Order: sequence, then structure tokens, then C-alpha cells
Amino acid sequence: MPSSDTSEVRNIQVIARAQAMFDFAGEDEGDLPFKVGDILNVIEFCKFFSVSRLLFNVIVAVSSLFSPTHTLSYINVIVNNDWWRGILGKDIGIFPAAYVQQL
Repeated sequence: MPSSDTSEVRNIQVIARAQAMFDFAGEDEGDLPFKVGDILNVIEFCKFFSVSRLLFNVIVAVSSLFSPTHTLSYINVIVNNDWWRGILGKDIGIFPAAYVQQL
């Protein structure tokens, strides 16, 4: 669930804007859910890994040992693990950079 402290939102510098290319429902506490077409105000470019995302990477890595076709998927997850922090309306949270296009 994203943070929604209105005073916090007003005092943050926006460094970029991005448009959602896919829906993102959010998976963990602190994620910022959005729908296709939403315009997000980006406040930080960051690398972010939660425990569930780290577990996913481990599972994919182990499965790639038994199936070479999964190796490409594993490399894609590692390369595209950028998460940005942003604002949508009054909510603040993180989201996968791969789901948006910077404007």
C-alpha cells in the first residue's frame, strides 16, 4: 500500500514524469499501483529488491540450471531490476521502471 501523507507529497521535488505502459497492481507494501496511461511523477531512480523479488530471482536462477531456455529470463530479471519512486495523485510508492515510459 502506498503512502498518502499529503504534506509529504507537497514537499517533494519531481525529477521526471513517466506514462504507464502496463497495469501494475503492486505486490508488496510500499508499491505504487497504477493503470495503463496514468502519468506518474518520478521522485527517485533507485534499485530496489524486496525479499519476495529476491526469492523469485533465486527460483528463476535455479530453474535455469535445468532448462537453458530460462537463462534468458533470468538475465532479463537481473538487468531490469530498476525500480523508481514516484507519486500518483496523493500516493507515493515504488514501481518497476520497465512498466513505464519516461516522458
